Amino acid sequence: MSNDEFRMTNFQRRIALGLSVKFPSFVNCHSSFAIRHSSFEIRHSKFVIRNSSFDMRCFVAVDLDNGVREKLRAVQAEMRNTGTRVRFIDPTAIHVTLKFLGSIQEDWLSRIKQSLAQCSIMRPFDVHARRLGAFPKLSSPRVFWAGVDPQPSLGHLQCRVEEELAWTGIKDERAFHPHLTLARVGERKGLEPLIDYIKINGESFDAGSFTVRDFHLYQSILKPNGAQYVKLASFALT
Repeated sequence: MSNDEFRMTNFQRRIALGLSVKFPSFVNCHSSFAIRHSSFEIRHSKFVIRNSSFDMRCFVAVDLDNGVREKLRAVQAEMRNTGTRVRFIDPTAIHVTLKFLGSIQEDWLSRIKQSLAQCSIMRPFDVHARRLGAFPKLSSPRVFWAGVDPQPSLGHLQCRVEEELAWTGIKDERAFHPHLTLARVGERKGLEPLIDYIKINGESFDAGSFTVRDFHLYQSILKPNGAQYVKLASFALT
């Protein structure tokens, strides 16, 4: 073992024991108290140490029922009829994202699943999907979406997921804006017909309600024709 490897091992041990530490010379300290080196990352929440070679993109999401999916498919067909060139999302892949985990190592999955299992202790609840819009704004869109009403139980579930995953070192301070992604913009040209369609029909669109009985951990595999989603685990609300 090299001197630097020994110093890092001792450094980790002292942190775990709550002792004072002297930072090794090769450690960069940041305001968020994330300490990074080429092959280590230590976060203060649980001082999780991980290798920097990530190999999985994952997220946590709620699925839709078939009735809502069919209404989304129908509105996508109307959006296509405007002749606007955007990339439409396959209705079978549309979901409500609770949290995007980013790139993680496969050996993190066990800890992540254990944390998510703690979030399932709540009763099933209904969610209503309606309205059409765009991010960041309709006049300059990057994503077209169908809205999801900010139901308190949905917000509570998302908050639980955020809190539990923070203990594994996965933390994201972005606000939660529940939505269903219908299409993504590539070239930002010729969007006016679709923007006009949203202006006319956005407020009246209603995809109906669906019951959230569980949520899921997905892996996102990027492919030339779009992302493929693989379900890694499911967590039933009880």
